[in-house]
Amino acid sequence: AFLDQLGEDGLDQPTKCQPPGFVGFETVGTAIQIVAGHAIGHMGGLTVVRAASGKPRLFVPSEALRDF
Repeated sequence: AFLDQLGEDGLDQPTKCQPPGFVGFETVGTAIQIVAGHAIGHMGGLTVVRAASGKPRLFVPSEALRDF
């Protein structure tokens, strides 16, 4: 819903503020990519920790996805 409301042109708009010392937050589109990628990185680490502790993985790719 947010991206639909934002539209293609909205992705190129400058952000309202930049975190001090960080680059990549110049436009709304790049900020969204960084925030999403950051969360995915944590999920990847969490999956490794869960597997190491004997807990089931939160995401198990299908055989077709693994072959891809």
